[in-house]
Amino acid sequence: MTCLRSIYSTVRNVSYEIVVVDNASTDGSVEMLKKDFKQVTLIENPQNTGFSCANNKGIRHARGSYILLLNSDIFLKDSAIDNLMQFIKDYPEAAAVGPKVLNKDGTLQSCGFCFPSVLLALIELFRIPKLISILTLRRLFPKYYWTDSTSRKVNWISGCCMLLRRDKLDKIGFLSEDFFMYYEDLEWCLRSWKLGFEIWYCACAEVLHYNSSAPLSNRTEVTRISAKIFYKKTNSVLKGFIITFIHMLFILTRLLALYMRSGTAQEVLSTSGHLKDEASFLKFLVK
Repeated sequence: MTCLRSIYSTVRNVSYEIVVVDNASTDGSVEMLKKDFKQVTLIENPQNTGFSCANNKGIRHARGSYILLLNSDIFLKDSAIDNLMQFIKDYPEAAAVGPKVLNKDGTLQSCGFCFPSVLLALIELFRIPKLISILTLRRLFPKYYWTDSTSRKVNWISGCCMLLRRDKLDKIGFLSEDFFMYYEDLEWCLRSWKLGFEIWYCACAEVLHYNSSAPLSNRTEVTRISAKIFYKKTNSVLKGFIITFIHMLFILTRLLALYMRSGTAQEVLSTSGHLKDEASFLKFLVK
């Protein structure tokens, strides 16, 4: 397993244990772990219980003062975990720290995120990022746009690689098992901020995220359900409604632009599909 090998080859200054929670995989992962990684603590779920439940099982078995949530499709670049550990120790109010997450081709995937925002949706609707330079955009809207080269506090980080401080986790609580997959990291970080803790993006730690986790035949539906759970759980259904409506307007303007410039049938069909998805979610959200 590439992820495990990257741990053993890159972590030098941190003592650690590895707990693997297998969500009823069928690709031979369990057999490989038992054969090649006997030092790893393996927890086998008889069925796929989802991201939150599986991670919470791992957290309960972990004994350290810091806990790293790590997807199996992550590859650690040199000193990533060492740097994350040093960073979180330097920022005692940090409940969690996340690295720079790169796509497999080395392009940026994420450097932290902001919470869902009506203003951000409006900025995108009016295509402001296309009208001004990135430097101006960062000066005008530093809450929503920042450089990946500088560490900073952010609203939330991806659960694909998230280093948690246990004493803060004990106060915040585990990942919500209301979510099967998606939005659980966002909701946990929101709880952290509400309790006065911080979430940080660490620019000096880099990982590759291959996005090769087990496929979901109903991924769109799972995402939609999780989004609805998030907005209801955080008492922000109205915000979710407004943001989704603005997204629909944005997609509609793209669709009109395609018609005006005689876009290809594939472009029109794809954009129409996105518009239909947003409309379906809007209807689903208010049920």
